[in-house]
Amino acid sequence: MSMKIPQGWAISNLGSIATYINGRAFKPTEWETTGLPIIRIQNLNNPNAFYNYTNHQFEEKYKVKKGDLLFAWSASLGTYIWKNEDAWLNQHIFKVIPHKGINKSFLFYLLTHITNELYAKAHGSGMVHVTKRVFDANPILLPPLKQQIRIIQKIEELFSEIDDGIESLEMAKEQLNVYREAILIQAFEGKLTQEWRNANIDILKNSHSLIESIHKSQESEFNNLFLIWKTKIKDWEKSEKTKKKIAKPSQAKSFRGYNRRNKKKTLTSTLLGFISFR
Repeated sequence: MSMKIPQGWAISNLGSIATYINGRAFKPTEWETTGLPIIRIQNLNNPNAFYNYTNHQFEEKYKVKKGDLLFAWSASLGTYIWKNEDAWLNQHIFKVIPHKGINKSFLFYLLTHITNELYAKAHGSGMVHVTKRVFDANPILLPPLKQQIRIIQKIEELFSEIDDGIESLEMAKEQLNVYREAILIQAFEGKLTQEWRNANIDILKNSHSLIESIHKSQESEFNNLFLIWKTKIKDWEKSEKTKKKIAKPSQAKSFRGYNRRNKKKTLTSTLLGFISFR
């Protein structure tokens, strides 16, 4: 270990600071639908995962109680505090019992911290695992008990600040979404450009001239299509109507619903391809 050792700390290894009891290899014939649950790795990764149960009795060392420290050393490495009632421990998980002078919460954060380091030493391509020999030999820096407790307090204090920050960010995100929606509402109600319109009133077209321009364009387009259709109909008649008749072009909906007599009506909304009057 090349890092500088803080004053009063010691170099040690995982095997020297705790006892690690591997879970039992339960047989399918021992599985039942009642009794104590059997803790498998999937139950640690996913609290909603299905449990196997058993009414059989086994050595007390395999029993897990609320608050026990666990470490999954195969497939998905990770550190956990068991928060449920009594259960039996399946293989590939250690029940971790700290030695005297080692705080359990400190050991929880220590194992969490070095998980990636242990992954680098794991074996197997599919279901990776850390051998007990490699696990025990993994070096650590060990502070005195009083410093362990102070380290825990500081970690939890800073983690609490992070949690508060995440909550604040979520609230800010919601507020930003509301603000974006408000901007869009103001934009399409014309409020964002009210000052500009007031300052440029002389160059703005009124709503009637805008409508007039739109419908003149639509009328011109329809007339062109109609002339083309008439020419093609003549060709169709000359061919003794042996080919499929070409459909007559139709006026745009917004053009059919408008004529010069509507000019005095009030424009209520203008969308792409749609104009409504009141």
